[in-house]
Amino acid sequence: MRTKILNSKDVLKFVRTSLKQRGIPPTVRETANYFDISKSAAHLYLKDLCTTKTIRVRKSQDSKRVVARGLILKKS
Repeated sequence: MRTKILNSKDVLKFVRTSLKQRGIPPTVRETANYFDISKSAAHLYLKDLCTTKTIRVRKSQDSKRVVARGLILKKS
């Protein structure tokens, strides 16, 4: 059986679907569980989407820490 290769477009589609259906973005853990990959791999896919400026990550007001569920889609 052949396994589909995961790419950033698949992860972006998952983020968009999550926002549309639940009103909140997925966490790194939810992304990893959905695609059956490690949390570090999910983090790399999300980081790649940030690098290409497809999404951005919201930071905490009082520090430079990233907020859980802080993914924000860029307007296309």
